[in-house]
Amino acid sequence: MSMKIKNLIIFGAGNIGRETACLVNRINKLNPIWNLQGFVDDTPGIIGKAIAEYTVLGSSSYFESYNDEVYVICALGDPKAKESVVRRLSRHSNIRWSTLIDPSAIFMGTSKIGEGCLVFPNTTISTDVIIGSHVLVYYNTSVAHDVVIKDYSSINHGVNISGNVEIGCCSRLGVGSKTIEKVRIGDFVMVGAGAVVIKDIPDNETVVGVPAKPITKAAEGEK
Repeated sequence: MSMKIKNLIIFGAGNIGRETACLVNRINKLNPIWNLQGFVDDTPGIIGKAIAEYTVLGSSSYFESYNDEVYVICALGDPKAKESVVRRLSRHSNIRWSTLIDPSAIFMGTSKIGEGCLVFPNTTISTDVIIGSHVLVYYNTSVAHDVVIKDYSSINHGVNISGNVEIGCCSRLGVGSKTIEKVRIGDFVMVGAGAVVIKDIPDNETVVGVPAKPITKAAEGEK
């Protein structure tokens, strides 16, 4: 039995948006369930332009006159911006949030993932992982057993997360960063590219380096 084709709009026509369009096409090659209608983006001057072969349909106000059921994916990397867009658009009762997982991703059946998530190619998500809503997991990332990633967080390219790690809401792990087992990364945390997290990070910190240290403390140590 064939599945019903679902209308889909990508919010965000930037780099992640273009990559998400490619992700949709990859999914459709194996299981054609998405009718990708185009992008919605609040950037001035791009409405009507073609991006990745799809049209920018309008700004957020486009949904004011869209009455049919439609699936939306928020293709933004910045967690705070992503949270703001999702909360704003969620007031439209006809919007459903899609979750897109690349066919090449290894996703253990014992793990759980929320609505509005993006999982890109060559990603491994191991057993008993809990991923919240609107989480971005980028290319070539590995997430070990019993990890919790909370809502709106973004995990960039080539990140390695060891077992029993908790990542709070609206946090972002930079390209190639690593996290050893049994640490907690708080809410609104930014982990810099290539950093290695070896201990808990409190809320609202930005950490860089090997081992990862808060930027303010690193700067003080250089004086």
